Formats: sequence, C-alpha cells, structure tokens
Amino acid sequence: AEYIRNQLQEDIANDQLTLFENIDPFTGEKYKKK
Repeated sequence: AEYIRNQLQEDIANDQLTLFENIDPFTGEKYKKK
C-alpha cells in the first residue's frame, strides 16, 4: 500500500509540472514552453 501511495504522490507532482511544461503528443516527451 505504501508503494501505491508513493506512486499517487508522484502522479500528483507530475500533474503539477504540466502547468509549466507541455508534453509532445507524438513523442510523449516533455518540452518547456518558451
């Protein structure tokens, strides 16, 4: 259960990162807006 809880926290942190970064829908790679 602890592992799953940590994964959920990482997912939330990743969602917050998307506020500053975009993900290329074709490559799935993150790139920062300029």
